[in-house]
Amino acid sequence: MFANGKLLALPYSMRALSANNTGPAQVSFTRDGDTLIVTERVTSLIDTFALDDDGLTGAHKIFQSVGATPFGFDFGREGRLFVSEAQMNSK
Repeated sequence: MFANGKLLALPYSMRALSANNTGPAQVSFTRDGDTLIVTERVTSLIDTFALDDDGLTGAHKIFQSVGATPFGFDFGREGRLFVSEAQMNSK
C-alpha cells in the first residue's frame, strides 16, 4: 500500500520464503502487478506469490533456478522472466 509517497506493509501480509536464511536478492512485481517474485541466492530457488485484488499474497510457488545463485531479474517480451546469476566463489 502507498501512503504519502511511501510503501507500507499491509496487515497480515508477511510471508515466508522456502527456508530460513535464503539470502533473498531481488524482490519485484510482474509488470501486470499480479505476482510478486523473489530470488533466493543461497538456495538457488525462485519464489512466486500470486496477489489477490486487495494486494495480499495468495498461492506460493517455488521454482528451481536453471543456474546457480539467482540474483537479479527482469521481464522481456510476453512477460518472460530473465534471471541473472551471481557466481559465488568458495575460497
